[in-house]
Amino acid sequence: MRQTTAQTHVEVICDCPYCFNQIDIFPLGLTTEVLREDHRADNIELEIVCPRCKKTFIVTQIDF
Repeated sequence: MRQTTAQTHVEVICDCPYCFNQIDIFPLGLTTEVLREDHRADNIELEIVCPRCKKTFIVTQIDF
C-alpha cells in the first residue's frame, strides 16, 4: 500500500468593508503575532489595504 503526506493550509479571510472583496490576510504576516492557540484574536488593530479598491481598513477581531 502506498503512503503520502498531508498538508494543512491556513487562511484568515476578511471582507473589505468598502468593496466587499475577500482578502486572505494570513500571508501578510500580521496575524501570526496576534493569534492565540485557539486561532482567535480580540481587541486587535490590524491595518489592511485592500488590493482591489486600495482603501485602508482595520481588522479588530479574528474568529475561528
